[in-house]
Parts: sequence; C-alpha cells; structure tokens
Amino acid sequence: KMSVLCLMATILVCCFGSGSALNRARGSSALETDKNRPVSKVITLLKEMLMQLEKEAAEDEEIFDKMACWCTTNDKEKTKAIADAEARIADLTTKIEKDTALSAQLNTE
Repeated sequence: KMSVLCLMATILVCCFGSGSALNRARGSSALETDKNRPVSKVITLLKEMLMQLEKEAAEDEEIFDKMACWCTTNDKEKTKAIADAEARIADLTTKIEKDTALSAQLNTE
C-alpha cells in the first residue's frame, strides 16, 4: 500500500509540481487558486495518507515485535509445562501400577 501511494504522490508532484513557474507568470493571486485546484487537493491528500501509513507501519512493527517476544516466551513456557506434565503422567502411571500390584498382593494374603 505504502509503495503505491509513494509512487502516486511522486508522479503527481513530478507532473504538476508546485507550479512555482506558473505562479510567477500568473501573479500572487494564483497561489490561492492553486491551493483549491483538485490536483493540489489530491497531492495534499496523498501526502497525508503517506504520513498516516508511515505512522501505522511504525505502530504495527512495534506491536509485531511485542507479539513475537510474547510468542517466543509463551512457546518456551508451554513446551516446558508439557514436558513436565508428561513426566508427571509417567511417574503417576508407574505409581498406579505399583500400588495396583501391591493391592492385589494384599488382597490375596
């Protein structure tokens, strides 16, 4: 999006420029009418959109960095928790088997 807007703004500025040579030929009252020309309004709008996109891109990059950090940290924590839980499950399964065998032995005596 941003590169397309940059390209459009550059083309408009190059094609229509600031009109300084034209303004000198027409006089100072032409400066006010140039500001109201549709092309000038479009150029201004594109410049404002470009600034807004740059601002949003910086904000998005900051949020992305925070999310990447959170994902990395969260992944490490969850992986460790899963490994710990699987080890505990194995320990409890072994304990259940031992206790079941002990119970069977005691019931036969």
